[in-house]
Amino acid sequence: MGRIEEILMERDGLTKKQAKRRVEECREAVFAALDDGADWEVDDIILDELGLELDNIDDLLW
Repeated sequence: MGRIEEILMERDGLTKKQAKRRVEECREAVFAALDDGADWEVDDIILDELGLELDNIDDLLW
């Protein structure tokens, strides 16, 4: 389990499965934005989807 999943479970009370799904959905949205050349949207996506700052991007992408 990743660090972001742990944060979501502790902060938001999500199950492991729910946290994993939210991270997967956010990861897909980030990669879609990058594929479209919309790099500037990545920060907003992470903040809107997970309530986290951009400094968590390494944990999200890897």
